[in-house]
Amino acid sequence: VGVGYQWLLDWLREPPVASRQRGGAIPRQIVAATAVGAVFFSMAWNGPRVDLSDDWSARQRGETAIAAMESDGLLIGWWATAPLVEYLQLVEGRRPDISVINRFLISGEDLEQLLRREVGRRPVYLDEPPGDGLPWLEGSAVGPLVRLRRADRWQPPPG
Repeated sequence: VGVGYQWLLDWLREPPVASRQRGGAIPRQIVAATAVGAVFFSMAWNGPRVDLSDDWSARQRGETAIAAMESDGLLIGWWATAPLVEYLQLVEGRRPDISVINRFLISGEDLEQLLRREVGRRPVYLDEPPGDGLPWLEGSAVGPLVRLRRADRWQPPPG
């Protein structure tokens, strides 16, 4: 669509004589009005269908997450959680005592090293259960988060 509109804009900028030689019989004003009308029609038609101004679920999730965390907590979350908490911290100044790391921005190896260092030192939370790749961790639900602790029954492999 964008390439088509660009071609149309280029065609409309040409001198009228050149466009008539290529068979441009449609008056330029009608073409321009139709293009502008199509844009406004799309906005009017789709606007109400994509309007999320009354959807406060993201804010509620962020507020619930920070309310569930203990002081000096560390939240490691995906895009659905970490930016919400960061927004509440940076823009509204809420809960400056907690740290947030976006899981998208940390490698799996670095995440495991971080968890080995921090779990047990301070409260550590994930926005989803840790999975099978970290058998030395257990999680318990705390609001929309999972609080991590070292698994009591886990034994490291020999060697």
